[in-house]
Amino acid sequence: MGCGSTRETKSTNAKSSTSETVKGDSGSRVSFQRVAQFKDAVFFGNSSAWVVTAKDGDLFHTSDAGVNWRKVALPSVMRVSGISFINEQVGWVLGLDTDSINQPEGGDYRLWRTSDGGATWTIANFVDSRLTVGPDNPPFRFVNNSDGWVVGAFGIFFTQDAGATWHDASLFSPQMQKISFNGEGLPGTRMIRETKSNWVATIRWELFRTTDNGRSWVAFKTPPNVKPSDVYLVDDHTVLLSDTKPGILHRTNDAGTTWDLISLGVQNLEVRSVFFVNQTDGWVVGNLLDTEEAVVLHTSDGGQKWKLVQVGEQNPFYSRVFFTDASHGWIFGRDKIYYTDNGGTRWRECLKLDPVN
Repeated sequence: MGCGSTRETKSTNAKSSTSETVKGDSGSRVSFQRVAQFKDAVFFGNSSAWVVTAKDGDLFHTSDAGVNWRKVALPSVMRVSGISFINEQVGWVLGLDTDSINQPEGGDYRLWRTSDGGATWTIANFVDSRLTVGPDNPPFRFVNNSDGWVVGAFGIFFTQDAGATWHDASLFSPQMQKISFNGEGLPGTRMIRETKSNWVATIRWELFRTTDNGRSWVAFKTPPNVKPSDVYLVDDHTVLLSDTKPGILHRTNDAGTTWDLISLGVQNLEVRSVFFVNQTDGWVVGNLLDTEEAVVLHTSDGGQKWKLVQVGEQNPFYSRVFFTDASHGWIFGRDKIYYTDNGGTRWRECLKLDPVN
């Protein structure tokens, strides 16, 4: 349910933005039943989140665990595709220049940066369309004030100057799907990653790994006849794969030397997101393929046993799960966001967009 509404508006230009405070009952429509209305999100601490909506590319921020949401007004030419923040104040938005959408060659992407929590924005650079054109929203992340990554239809590109220039990481594939960043599953400030991070990318159903910010890549051994649909790093050695086959995960504790098959105990389950707080405490969200019923599973023993968890009602699927520690977490439905502060025993609906037709 919504949480009421208050609004505050300020003047805006290319470097300052209108800040609109909204409660959890504000939102937008999309027209596809199976399309999530949330495009991207980042989280800090126990109560802060930045969320991008799918239809209009709006950016929302909460600092009180979703009780209040502030709509962050961006430059008028921007429709946000992705976001990346390294702390509460410093972040980037990657978005489509709406003035160029109708060009024959397609729209231009721009990268904007804030150093004051979204109050003002400065343009970092136009982004080469090779970095962004693809079937999905381009995943991108910054690991510090200078070093960042973006995954496009033709490969992985990196910057060492806060996005002013981009370099080809020489890993090309039109089938580039996702990239998982080491540390995203770890609590607290460890989300701010060092320059030399451990990254894994899936390409043509294969995994590749770099430990030197993309200067070199090595194949990551995966189980035979497995097509990874998502990859999640618990630590440098522990990796979980969701498969295109429903109802199972694959786990390695030795960086791919050996793999174990994990049965989730729910047949016909399409896994959409996996998150492990540590080696034993893990979450899986998705939906049943036959009934389109949303499913949340939790394990406290590393995946040997799973239990169904009730989160919300009337959700055709859950698309994302994220915990900042064992107690505080977020789950995204198609058009709703839920929050827990007690390890998932109770969930509170904290943002609801208008339902799709």
